[in-house]
Amino acid sequence: MGLGISEIVDLSKRIGDLAKAGMTMELQEKIVELRSAILDVKDELITLRQENQALKAEATEKACWADVTKKYVLIEAPGGAMVYRTEESPAHYACPVCFEGQKRRILQDNKVLAGCFSCPECETVFNVAKPRQFAGIGFVV
Repeated sequence: MGLGISEIVDLSKRIGDLAKAGMTMELQEKIVELRSAILDVKDELITLRQENQALKAEATEKACWADVTKKYVLIEAPGGAMVYRTEESPAHYACPVCFEGQKRRILQDNKVLAGCFSCPECETVFNVAKPRQFAGIGFVV
């Protein structure tokens, strides 16, 4: 990086002194140096603003995810699988694989006798419900 702000201020003062003394060649050199320093400061300011915006977005994202996680608890489901559950309406189970990756994916009932649910994102299958009994023509749920 080039000059800092205090150095730019000092350089500006020197330019003023050179102008008063009538030293045009040195004055032009210092003006070029000052312009370069100002451009360096502007570039750094742009970089810092971008970093600041990225950090604010990251903080907001983390706060939002923290709000989501407060609504879920890791439980052993009736079928034996470890999944996240919420009692909020509508009550449902969430995929623990995706949840650890900060994604909330609601497990979908596969409607099979084994009581399996699957994740629409990672397609992992979980034994969430107790196995159902076959009762002749239909199912007993």
